[in-house]
Amino acid sequence: METQAIKTDFRKKKEARELAIYHEYSELMSQPEAMSTAVNRYLKEKYGFGADSTIWCIRQRVAKRLKKEGKL
Repeated sequence: METQAIKTDFRKKKEARELAIYHEYSELMSQPEAMSTAVNRYLKEKYGFGADSTIWCIRQRVAKRLKKEGKL
């Protein structure tokens, strides 16, 4: 029998939000002459984070999760 991770509503919402941030970052960075620092700062302010590095951590976490699920 295959075990499935049981996720709370909070966890599902957090993962959905992080996935949205990941996709928005990718979309913004695909534009010509986009600068990573400016995109990180924009997303930080949009989502109310205190540090630019939070966006980097979220991107790494989502990429790892997508790779594990075979979607990346």
